[in-house]
Amino acid sequence: MPLDRFPLEQGFATDEGKRVHPLFYPVHNVLVFDEKVSAEMIGKPKLIMVGGSSLSSETLLAVIRKAEEGAIVVIAEWLLPTECPGKLRSNGKMGLGRWMVIHDFLDNTVKEVIEPFLGKERCWTQRFGTSEVRIHPKDNEGFTLDFEIVTV
Repeated sequence: MPLDRFPLEQGFATDEGKRVHPLFYPVHNVLVFDEKVSAEMIGKPKLIMVGGSSLSSETLLAVIRKAEEGAIVVIAEWLLPTECPGKLRSNGKMGLGRWMVIHDFLDNTVKEVIEPFLGKERCWTQRFGTSEVRIHPKDNEGFTLDFEIVTV
């Protein structure tokens, strides 16, 4: 999207006129990084979803390390380099964690794996110390939002 089209207040409209990419996606305590994040910056997450259009070899090694340490890693197949070992192209245990190579983030198998991490329906939560920001959609499609800040 060209910079002058942001923010996407009404979502991006496809050629058919359907709006996509609303603001509301209910996921708890999510951090988003670019393709050059280090293992130290990632921290100790329980779930890592690796998507996008590119991935540095350093970040691939970082998410492999996180899986070995116990994280569930869901990674888009198109981000794996062609020369990567076969074990990185298949699903299963990796160290203390789990490695899941996917072709579609909307697949039901992906939903089953990530569902325990999604939290309450229609509530997106971010925690900062003892404060929690709860974000709810203000409309049915999630193009406008309502915020609540609570002490936990």
